[in-house]
Amino acid sequence: LSRDDISTRRVHPLLTVDHGGTWYLIAHDERSKQERRFRLDRIGELTVSDDRFPPAKDFDPTRYKVARMFLPGAEVRQARVLLHPSIAPAFRDRWLPREVTVRKSGHVEATIDYVSPNAIAAWILPYGPLAEILDPPEVRDAVVDRARTLRDLYA
Repeated sequence: LSRDDISTRRVHPLLTVDHGGTWYLIAHDERSKQERRFRLDRIGELTVSDDRFPPAKDFDPTRYKVARMFLPGAEVRQARVLLHPSIAPAFRDRWLPREVTVRKSGHVEATIDYVSPNAIAAWILPYGPLAEILDPPEVRDAVVDRARTLRDLYA
């Protein structure tokens, strides 16, 4: 965004992350020989190969937790989410929760970082009844407000 130039890169994909609805590819960039972030909506053309790129031994996906990656000065808070067993593995891979507790029912309680209640509501709502915000109330309220807006728009 800060430059008008277009470049061609060969990258080794490591991880994709969603930050406020914007998807990023975390990859090792052969040109710079460094791990870099690439906004997916800024990639004009893509060629996929069958090559496999194992991550470096020191690659730590927890460095890319949403609140820590892009909003270093923001107040990071925690929310507790109750997950249906069918989505818990995918949720864990995407959100990299701080704490995870498996209940006797198989449901998973996860503690995740967030900065904006509205952003977390946008991320949780697509899970529908398979994910429930347990606390804090500000996040539950944001989910309810967003669901009502959608209901009013499509009802």
